[in-house]
Amino acid sequence: MEIDLQTLGGPGSQAFSVNDALAIVGVSDQTSPRPPTAFLWRPATGMRVLRLGPNSEGLAINNRGRSVGLRVVDAGVVGLTRLGGVIEMLPDLAPEKGPFSGPTGINRCGTIVGSSSSPDPTNGNPVPAIWTKAACD
Repeated sequence: MEIDLQTLGGPGSQAFSVNDALAIVGVSDQTSPRPPTAFLWRPATGMRVLRLGPNSEGLAINNRGRSVGLRVVDAGVVGLTRLGGVIEMLPDLAPEKGPFSGPTGINRCGTIVGSSSSPDPTNGNPVPAIWTKAACD
């Protein structure tokens, strides 16, 4: 079975992750002049704005419904996680270099993987990162 997830009004969209409940996150163009934004698609509701802000992408979602994504801001890239209506920023490993945290995956416990600015002042490249919460049951 193939399903067209549609868009948020613009010409294109991309899906990046799906959980067992068929909740899908990704990025969609919106009606001009609004920038692309993260979306959450569910079978019962269809595509909705994920509310990570403009210039954002939803990159992964776990089976508990926690999603991760990023938002491009003037100074860099900010990693975000969202559960329900609560959005949290992911801390950078080297905030003095300007914001850069890019989550790419999340497991059922909410542990997030991705990349961040290197804490090494001589390294201008991103490095792998992991963000963890309390122990998982």
